[in-house]
Amino acid sequence: MRSRYLLPFGSLCVGLPVLVYFVPRLLVGGIRSDSIGHFDGWEPSAAAIRKAVVPGPDSAFNDQRHIKFAQMFQQRFRNNQKAVGISFVSNDRIKAKFAATIPRWDMAHVATELHDEVKSVFGQGYKIDIYETYISLTPRKLAEVREGAEGKSLVIDFNPKFESEPPVINQDVLPAVSLFAFVSYISPTLYPSPMSWFATAERGARRAPTKPYGHRRPALIAPPTSQPAVNAP
Repeated sequence: MRSRYLLPFGSLCVGLPVLVYFVPRLLVGGIRSDSIGHFDGWEPSAAAIRKAVVPGPDSAFNDQRHIKFAQMFQQRFRNNQKAVGISFVSNDRIKAKFAATIPRWDMAHVATELHDEVKSVFGQGYKIDIYETYISLTPRKLAEVREGAEGKSLVIDFNPKFESEPPVINQDVLPAVSLFAFVSYISPTLYPSPMSWFATAERGARRAPTKPYGHRRPALIAPPTSQPAVNAP
């Protein structure tokens, strides 16, 4: 009797997610590609960014001009549902982050455009690190974009060796990291460390006696015997 209902219910559980995924895409003419393609007409344009940031000599990479540029440049793609992120990480380096589903030639295209627009605004050519990002994994570095020896051409290097490089630390977070390291260093003198507390508790649990009454065998106590009452004559 139960098998008569189990098969339709199992088919519904499997088929419903498939229908929910494919039917809307078939109605709009197929599954949309994650490629970026040409983005010359997307807003905000390069001219709009130049007007908002105001071209001039380069300054600190974490000032408001650099933050404004990064926000407007990445908004150009996010307005068109393309997962692209831009951040300045030092005075000569930019981190460009892309969804892993975006083709690499699109990553290179966006990175070269980013290099040219940054140079036109700040008057300096930046090195660009290209990363592919995932929802629950650490971003993976794929390539570097840098100017050639003569300063007129760009070199785009996709190389597996970048995966083994240490991550670039944003200098903005260094004070917070230093404070955390200092507090972690002096914390044992102020209050017990949670890790030390758990380690002590674990050692105490291992040393706890496994037999009743310690390691001594409990004494055998005979139950009291009841003597029958003797009636006096």
